[in-house]
Amino acid sequence: MAKRRKLNRKPKRKLGQNKIYIPDWLKYKPYDRFTSYDDYYVKVANEIWQLLLKNNDWFEHLKFGKEDYKKLSLFLTNYFEDYVSDIGIWQAFTKRNKELYDVFVPFYNMNDYEEDYINYQDLAFLIWYFMNYHNDRLFAPDMFEIILLAELFFNFMEDKIDDAPESDFYETYFKIPDDANFFDVKSKLQWLALGAYIPGFEFSMDLQDNVQNFGKEYIEEEEDEEKAMMMYQYMPKMIYAMQDDFLYKKRSSLSAFSTLEWFADLVECSDAMRQQILDLEKRILGQFLFQRKDEKYYYLKNLHTDRIFKVNIESVSLSKEIQKENYLVTCTIHPWNDEWWVSGTAMGGQAISEQVITKAKKDLQSIPFYAYPEKVQNQLRKQTQEQYEAFIEIYGAPFKIYPDMRQAQASIQKVFDYLNKKRENPKDDSTKKKEHQEYRKESDATWEQHFKESGNPPAAAIAVPDIGNAFSPFVAWAINALHSPVPLSEEDSDDLFRGMAEDCHPHTVNFILENYPTDRIKFPLPTHIDVVKWMPFFSRYYNPSEHGNSIPTTRAFPGTYDVDES
Repeated sequence: MAKRRKLNRKPKRKLGQNKIYIPDWLKYKPYDRFTSYDDYYVKVANEIWQLLLKNNDWFEHLKFGKEDYKKLSLFLTNYFEDYVSDIGIWQAFTKRNKELYDVFVPFYNMNDYEEDYINYQDLAFLIWYFMNYHNDRLFAPDMFEIILLAELFFNFMEDKIDDAPESDFYETYFKIPDDANFFDVKSKLQWLALGAYIPGFEFSMDLQDNVQNFGKEYIEEEEDEEKAMMMYQYMPKMIYAMQDDFLYKKRSSLSAFSTLEWFADLVECSDAMRQQILDLEKRILGQFLFQRKDEKYYYLKNLHTDRIFKVNIESVSLSKEIQKENYLVTCTIHPWNDEWWVSGTAMGGQAISEQVITKAKKDLQSIPFYAYPEKVQNQLRKQTQEQYEAFIEIYGAPFKIYPDMRQAQASIQKVFDYLNKKRENPKDDSTKKKEHQEYRKESDATWEQHFKESGNPPAAAIAVPDIGNAFSPFVAWAINALHSPVPLSEEDSDDLFRGMAEDCHPHTVNFILENYPTDRIKFPLPTHIDVVKWMPFFSRYYNPSEHGNSIPTTRAFPGTYDVDES
């Protein structure tokens, strides 16, 4: 009988063999050249993976897969490298926390915390943050599994500190000279926003979700095949624009830190350059009318405000088809070195009629705030402060509860009428007054439709400093819940916590915490943390966009101010 021939099978991988490889590590780096330095941290990441597998009861319960273990291992290894090579990403975050909450890391006992060393509190927070964001569910920050893993990885990392290699790459990488090219700075901002372990972990996931939602909403469900094809062709440009959001606008759930603020804290540069980096937030995403060009600039007039911007030609190459007077250009511009630069792509269209231009100017809420001349911006900020002060003067507090939304809106209009009467000038021309009356009529019709569609529930009229007035059904419900004579149901208790964290402006949250009973505010899960103490953190975690530099909702009517080139 012939012997059975043995198959040349590859040996099975043992548990201790590498699961994380060079490309996995380099995804988090601003370079693509692999060295012995990187090899060391790849080995560390694999050791962390093995520790996770040996303590994986909790992860198996959460249905962790191979990629999940890999991401968490790399996430924690990057924290370790951040400390050893003094990169400063984590330190920038803890410094911000110290300024906001007077502690370096939220939630935990800080008696044995060392500012310039690794800490189990750091690791506990990072694991909590990773699990919350990666799994899209809420965990208690002090749950047993998180603390156990944090102490395990702290001991593991502490044993390796003396042998871990350092790199001076980032010291050079984060040096920004005063004559830095805009796109060189942008490339580093893009790595921090979408590639670094924080905030890139969060923002890259959000970007992926945005792209998927865009595809589903504008392409998959588009019945018009020709329009769907057009949107598909524009998709790369739309994705490019979405990426820019994370560089200049979006705020992380980590204490509402923006990429620009994080970057400005990391870089070595002059104070003037640091401010210039922060000023990139003053971007203008809008529509412009091409006017002319010279050797250095395109002259683009904002469709809504008529302000003309000198855009450096080096930042974008407009096709000859667009370079015609009053041809529409849609783009995003940023201030840089006393000029304006296009960031992203510029899309052109045909010349538009005066009728279309006039209609666009009446859509006040579509006017980008920074498209106004600086003098007008200052006037709008002043008016917004006057609105807030008038609200307090009339109602005695920054919000007032009403039986329905219609009455809440009417109370806000009362503030506007009060201020308009104080500002009224007999010399105001009749055209300006007519525009205000027309806008008021259209606005009232819009609100009336909104009341009908919403069911007109109880609501609070709210004044927010530096932003403006609004109304909120949730605040009305929350005040009632805080005063409720009977215990809240579990569902209502969860809604109270999440609503205060997600649906309230931080100014309103702080006023409630300081002036109303707070014993009904509970964390949705069993925990020993003081949820009321940490509500400002949760507000930043769930509602980061409401923090940072405030932009007034008030807008000025075109034609009521002077414009110039800038």
